[in-house]
Amino acid sequence: MNWKCRKLSALGIVVCLAAVAMAAWAQDPPAGPPAAPAAHERGALRPAFPGPHHNRPLTQEQINDVLAVLKTQDPQLAARVQAALKAHPEKLRELLAPHWPRLQRLAELKRSDPTLFNLTMEEIRLNRQTWPVLRNLQQAIRQQDAPRQTELHRQLHELVAQQFDVRQKIRRRELDNMAKRLALLRKEIEAREKDRAAVIDDHIANLLKFPRGTPPRTTQPDF
Repeated sequence: MNWKCRKLSALGIVVCLAAVAMAAWAQDPPAGPPAAPAAHERGALRPAFPGPHHNRPLTQEQINDVLAVLKTQDPQLAARVQAALKAHPEKLRELLAPHWPRLQRLAELKRSDPTLFNLTMEEIRLNRQTWPVLRNLQQAIRQQDAPRQTELHRQLHELVAQQFDVRQKIRRRELDNMAKRLALLRKEIEAREKDRAAVIDDHIANLLKFPRGTPPRTTQPDF
């Protein structure tokens, strides 16, 4: 257990367990083209994503998003957090606030693309199952327990193979989403090209609204 958990009340332990569990799950969800892994990361089970802190207590809508994500992985823990929310709502919002940025994109992904969200959560679930098997295998290697090594290596291979297959599905889904966005962007560009004169005139009209020619905060044109 994280050392901070030992310093908290019974409520704090429940919330800390939820926060630690969610922090372990909350990698950045897929968005846009997947980056090629660095050489030292190839074959790694999962990197850590520290994420920024969020200091404001969570709103009820954000709490609902946290619970929705949590229920997909651990319904019992979600129920304990929900019970703590009823007993001490303000304290719960404060304790979960630092973990919100790491879960926000998962919550948004759940709403915008349930298929990709489910694949992402499946990958996270497989990651969680992989680490205990890996630790046990390393222990068996140190103890020179050959039969146990064979069985645990088989389990690890199966989990990593499943993880690979899920990751491939995620990449295909990302690629499909990118293709749709590119097609939409292509249509928008073609439409604006046809309306070139009108778009330019509208932009000039908008520029004339600025008092004494004061430039806008952004130097990028709005067309």
